[in-house]
This record gives sequence, C-alpha cells and structure tokens, in this order.
Amino acid sequence: GVIDENDEKLTRLRIEWGEGPYEAVVTAMKELNEYNPSGR
Repeated sequence: GVIDENDEKLTRLRIEWGEGPYEAVVTAMKELNEYNPSGR
C-alpha cells in the first residue's frame, strides 16, 4: 500500500497539528508498509 498524502484524514491532521506530527505519521505509515508488505 502506497500512502495517499492527499488523504482527507492526513490533510486534516496536517492542518490541525502542523507539519511535525504530520511528517511523523507519514513516516510511521511508510515504515509499517515496509515491515508489513501487502500481498503475502
């Protein structure tokens, strides 16, 4: 799964919490996708 950075939830999080928490969430999601590749 590729992360949709235009996802409504991510957009809202970015607006409400700012760039730092947004980046942390995106990074965490990317790491989760790397450790748990879909399609196995």
